[in-house]
Amino acid sequence: PGKYSFEHASTFCTDCGVGRYSTASSAPSNATCTACAAGKISSTEGESSEDTCVECASGKYASEVASTSCTDCVAGKYLADNSTTASEHDEVADCLDCAFGHYSGIASHECTNCTAGKYLTDKATSDEPSACTS
Repeated sequence: PGKYSFEHASTFCTDCGVGRYSTASSAPSNATCTACAAGKISSTEGESSEDTCVECASGKYASEVASTSCTDCVAGKYLADNSTTASEHDEVADCLDCAFGHYSGIASHECTNCTAGKYLTDKATSDEPSACTS
């Protein structure tokens, strides 16, 4: 599992590429290599189980199948789910806007309130508390 060979009875097998896995034994082609779903990543070749595809962490998403890394939500947005549901990490729209009066850094899982006496008049696009004004 996790490998394939184009030649029958070959002693040399090729690993399924990163972002993919195969549960098949004696696989005749790379068509048996299954892509990790969007919202999940794998960074190792030759994987033999879907379990090796892991959900992106909070504050990150992977919009393509067979992804090898997750993309950070931009400042001013957040994604709270912490690696529990791939469908919560499979598109940029999963990164939600912070509410007025809040800001967040890159790859945030939550937004932070402006300190007492300060405010934001717009949605935050900065990860700096200095975005909050008096």
